Amino acid sequence: MTNPPNYLWFAPSSHYEGGQPITIDKVLNDVAHAFKVTKEEMIGKSRKREISDARHVAQYLIKDKMNRTNSATGAIFNRAHCTVIHAVKNVQFLMETDTNIKRLVQGIIVKNDFFRSYER
Repeated sequence: MTNPPNYLWFAPSSHYEGGQPITIDKVLNDVAHAFKVTKEEMIGKSRKREISDARHVAQYLIKDKMNRTNSATGAIFNRAHCTVIHAVKNVQFLMETDTNIKRLVQGIIVKNDFFRSYER
């Protein structure tokens, strides 16, 4: 079985011009910017709260919104698939209980307007 491509095509919008492909690298950069950490820190082994929160949100967006498998998402972060399962559940829980996290995640989605067609 082949993995899906690491980008998705979307129609042009006012937020993301030209229907450009959304890459995993763009998601990582946007999440890193929102959490004020570096992409390298998110992919690294640090267990600091602010870095692990950013990593979890990036894993959630890549897995849940870009429809990547747990294994493919984990490989991006040098993590096992079960770590991605935990991260996705953690972000879903935080979005239900923490309005700051919910606003931040929704802000990343809306800012880029690239996940709209995948929202459920």
